[in-house]
Amino acid sequence: MGDDEVTVVHLWGLDAGAAGPDDLLDAERDACADAVHAVRALVGAAVPARLWLVTRGAVALDGEVPGVSGSTLWGLGRSVRQEHSGIWGGLLDLDPAATPDTAAGALLDEIGRGPGEDQVALRDGQRHLARLVRAEGVEPAGAAGFDWRPDGTYLITGGLGGLGLAVARSAVVAGARRLVLLGRTPLPPRGRWAELSDDPRVAAVRELESLGAAVHLESLDIADAGRVREFLDRHEREGRPPIRGVVHAAGVGDVVPLPELTAEVLDWHLRPKALGAWVLHRCLGERDLDFFVLFSSTSAVLGSPFFSAYAAANAFLDALAHLRRAHGRPAVSVNWGIWRDTGLAAREAEATPGLSRGMGTLTPAQALRAFHRLPAHDVAQLAVIPVDWEEWGRRYQQVSGSVLLAELVDAPAGEPRPVARRARVLPTRDELAALPTAERAPLLTARLALSLAATLGSRTPPDPDQPLFDLGVDSLMAVELKNEIEGALGVSLPISAFLDGATARDLVDRITGHLADSGGDRPDDGPIRRVERVEDAAARLLAELARMPDDPGSTNPDTNDSGTNGPVRNRPGTSGPGSGIRGPDGPGSANGGPDGPGSGTRGANVPGSRNGGSTSPGPDVPGTNGTGPTAATAAPTGERS
Repeated sequence: MGDDEVTVVHLWGLDAGAAGPDDLLDAERDACADAVHAVRALVGAAVPARLWLVTRGAVALDGEVPGVSGSTLWGLGRSVRQEHSGIWGGLLDLDPAATPDTAAGALLDEIGRGPGEDQVALRDGQRHLARLVRAEGVEPAGAAGFDWRPDGTYLITGGLGGLGLAVARSAVVAGARRLVLLGRTPLPPRGRWAELSDDPRVAAVRELESLGAAVHLESLDIADAGRVREFLDRHEREGRPPIRGVVHAAGVGDVVPLPELTAEVLDWHLRPKALGAWVLHRCLGERDLDFFVLFSSTSAVLGSPFFSAYAAANAFLDALAHLRRAHGRPAVSVNWGIWRDTGLAAREAEATPGLSRGMGTLTPAQALRAFHRLPAHDVAQLAVIPVDWEEWGRRYQQVSGSVLLAELVDAPAGEPRPVARRARVLPTRDELAALPTAERAPLLTARLALSLAATLGSRTPPDPDQPLFDLGVDSLMAVELKNEIEGALGVSLPISAFLDGATARDLVDRITGHLADSGGDRPDDGPIRRVERVEDAAARLLAELARMPDDPGSTNPDTNDSGTNGPVRNRPGTSGPGSGIRGPDGPGSANGGPDGPGSGTRGANVPGSRNGGSTSPGPDVPGTNGTGPTAATAAPTGERS
């Protein structure tokens, strides 16, 4: 880290580890809300700062029993990198077996390494680094799919949603004869169905029944443990065939810029997906299940601007799958790519700039083919993504600076190749300040147009008044522009500034306005301004972090009119010039609760493995450039330090 840079270490995830099973999701929500508050403070800070999110035992390695606590922070953190790369430090998982002194020393050593690896797990003095890997081997010819027993019942949550109904139909075609479609919104009584011929849900249920299935519709909140237990008890009392398989496809998601997340919004995302999965896991207990499939998202692994809460909820599913397998129970979490015209992933694609070059979509038929082949892959976590890694993956790597995809897009040994950086086009802050005021915006507009042309691969600078989306700017390009502006001018624009019809001229207005507010647009003649010492700026930053409310349900008294400051607690850990490390219980606090990706012990969100976890081949689904979707397990890579 630089001498004039503050490093903020968020230790709330350690406190979440002490939560009991009934309070686990509340603790996860509070840890994420606290991290969001830290992001807000750092984005507006006058001094350069880096944020590290720290957990303990959330990343599982072979030979360990995983814990789920902190898994949501790993999903949230990957989206922080996408939306606010300028303040990003990394994700660090401490050794659960280390003493507090040892863990604290290892933490300081890791964050002192500077830029490079930003997803690290520490165990026994060894660093384990995150890598997403291509599935190994070839799927066995004629490999069996799910065994849909005619005398078994199959429970599908989110059963009346797009994904749930698609899975239900494919299950019936494959041999399932008894389904429970569980959802929160009930259908009208069957006596009224004749009036609802245009309701696609009614039509879908009738089709399932015409195919020979008995369909039971159950309306309840999957996050309500009492209601779920009551349903399961009633199911048994009525002598219905036992539940043999579960597909958890319930979930909600919405476009929310990260600084605008509140505890309430986090709770809304976590309840149906994360808490719902946790309730099913606990309520089904030791029942003899053939499978337990969790529908997760690639956002939990790769991050996604505006969907950080959704990514956090999905990361919990990944962790839960590894926890269950470590205890000998069936489970697989699928990090789905975008299902075309179906589900929340499609909504995510519509809410952000068009699909990045090299990233494709899955037709429902392709995705369902992959779904039915899951039993052939004896793993806890798979990512099914129709992507050209050479094109999309390399751009992701260049834009984000992450080495997560090094083994997919780099040399066979997995060593990151040197990234070719294009020549700087934008002026620096000092270059702008040296110009007369009237000349600054025109110069910046012209240079930004040149930068856009380079990003788009065009020889002609675009019209600065044409919306970026219409020019063909996608989400990765938006991040690339954001990073270039930040690097050249020291101005951190939210990723939302590049959307909603924004033009190059709009960006120039925001940049010059920021420079004026921060003193960068100083007059040609005037008094010399006092430059704030980094120690003073750091002290103000720490004071801002210390003002976080203790009640996660309350709002920050300093909330502005836009309501962007949400409820969080006063427990960040910080380290910077002249400061120590502080946090709830220090790095050695007790860690409780289940969850995490990898097999044997799976780390919630650290994908890819050389030394742990099995991998399996991608399903035979057409993909971009003939590559097909990649199916990859999530498990950590080790490197001795």
